[in-house]
Amino acid sequence: MSSFPGSVSESVQYGPNVRALGLHLTQGQMLPYARAAELIHDVYGLAVSPGN
Repeated sequence: MSSFPGSVSESVQYGPNVRALGLHLTQGQMLPYARAAELIHDVYGLAVSPGN
């Protein structure tokens, strides 16, 4: 049985690249959270929460 890296504290986490993309879309491109979540889902197939 393998274990998760020490930086993983929850059962499901988004990687740093997805977090950076979300930050760029909402803060740099001024997209609303829901639109950013929709874009990430459409492009990468990841269901992210649109909550802030």
